[in-house]
Amino acid sequence: FKNGIGLLTHHMDVPIVLIKTSGLYDIMPKGKKFPKFGKTVNIKISKPIKFNKMLSPIEITKELDKNFQKL
Repeated sequence: FKNGIGLLTHHMDVPIVLIKTSGLYDIMPKGKKFPKFGKTVNIKISKPIKFNKMLSPIEITKELDKNFQKL
């Protein structure tokens, strides 16, 4: 993650929902015009995460990265 997400989260005071996908490249590899069939895509969605205004944007970014890695 880049620090911009922490900055936006800090100033906008909104919850963040993380979405992690895997398997998309197997379905539509770079340079292909048509998708491959019979492949599986996995999507994991986190619960909304609300951050304390006392955290700095950099700390928020680090926490988002930790939560994303846990997905």
